[in-house]
Amino acid sequence: MGDPHYRTFDGRFYDFMGTCTYVFAKRCAVEDVLPDFEVLSQNENRGSLRVSYVGVVTVKVYGLTITVMRTETGRVRIDYVLWNLPVVLNEGKVVLSQMGRFAVIQTDFGLTVKYDWEHHLVVSLPASYAGKTCGLCGNFNGNPNDDYSTPLGTQARGVPAFGSSWKVAGLVKDALCTDECVGGCDRCESNQMKLIEGELYCSLIGLVAKGPFSSCNSVVPPQAYLDNCKFDLCMGGGLRTFLCRALETYTEACQKAGVQVQDWRALARCRE
Repeated sequence: MGDPHYRTFDGRFYDFMGTCTYVFAKRCAVEDVLPDFEVLSQNENRGSLRVSYVGVVTVKVYGLTITVMRTETGRVRIDYVLWNLPVVLNEGKVVLSQMGRFAVIQTDFGLTVKYDWEHHLVVSLPASYAGKTCGLCGNFNGNPNDDYSTPLGTQARGVPAFGSSWKVAGLVKDALCTDECVGGCDRCESNQMKLIEGELYCSLIGLVAKGPFSSCNSVVPPQAYLDNCKFDLCMGGGLRTFLCRALETYTEACQKAGVQVQDWRALARCRE
């Protein structure tokens, strides 16, 4: 989510600014009876070289290659041919649809991949895959402390090394892609930070008493989302679109947890 912030299956948060194509999640267990799958994400810069965003998502399952590209809202590519949604494949084993802002890919064995054609990518798996995955989403073994596992099974020293270890060839080739941000990666001017932290900005997520998300704060801890919001606005020059994306992301996390939030769009001046 954002530019971009990752949360592994086991709940570890980290930021990775690579602009290449990476294994987001796949089944890594050898000789397993569970169906095989692989989800790839290709990141891109949009203006600033300091941050990147998910621009292409590829799902490989049941011999199919399904690609969702940022520039093709409402459509997907199946084995590189463009299709309108919805689509049912392999006698119902794979269902492609659009739910709200998201392209949704669902399989009969419980894999769900959601991408909003913008920045937010979510992969969900059933518990049967616990301890049997690898990639940027980690190994799904319940321990967030060993989520930086490389394809060799070793623990990477730092996020750039971890992300780089999962780099693969992408659908859209980019010889100039990098595994780290380019220049001024974490800097934010103090006067800009004061604005970002104001009550009508990122603080709406968790610092405003009786705010639109107050009922959710005890269910979905807001700190990581608050930090991500401030980072995104800082790197995005304070543009309100980054605030709206961050608030949408926390809203979706709250709704997934069964908590309804109050109207925040008017307060934050975010349009539908």
